[in-house]
Amino acid sequence: MVGQSEGVRFTWSVRVLSAALSALFAGAMVLIRVVLVPFWQRLPPDAFRGWFRHNSGRIGSVMFPLGAAATLSATAAAVVSRDLPRARRRPLWLAAACTMGVTVVTMVVNEPANARFNGHDLRVEETSALLVRWRRWHTIRVLLGAVAALGAVRSLSDHSGERPDSDGHAGMVQVRASSETSRSTASSPGAPYHQE
Repeated sequence: MVGQSEGVRFTWSVRVLSAALSALFAGAMVLIRVVLVPFWQRLPPDAFRGWFRHNSGRIGSVMFPLGAAATLSATAAAVVSRDLPRARRRPLWLAAACTMGVTVVTMVVNEPANARFNGHDLRVEETSALLVRWRRWHTIRVLLGAVAALGAVRSLSDHSGERPDSDGHAGMVQVRASSETSRSTASSPGAPYHQE
């Protein structure tokens, strides 16, 4: 019983961590899309590339660890919840797949573009077109991140009955209260007695 309680607590903790990290990661990508990308597009190409060379490392130092943590926690949440029914695991696997999708898009499209922005071989007239492509694929990353966050959060809200209580046991306060009420009603002196 103790081992089962510890397992419930651990699984729930991993799912909560996954939801928090996925939401933070999605929020950070939305911030880049809503604030930074329009700012970049307003700059002249040379000014944009100068800004990017100076600041892209700082952005990456936040986004890379956050993205890795979100992907690992989403995958871990899906794996440790393997004992749940298939329908209840779907939001977790969806979150894991979407965070992996963000990683794939990043490595295949956005990071190579970042390298070109930071380099010296990109011509001025090519900068704007590459930034438009970067924005398009980053929008896809935002959508994938949002779906991942929603899936991770939904895995918590849809099945709050599995949340461990303060003693680490699974169950809902409402279920316990209902059980206690049923027992007290059945044992009360005024309860009707039915005889076959």
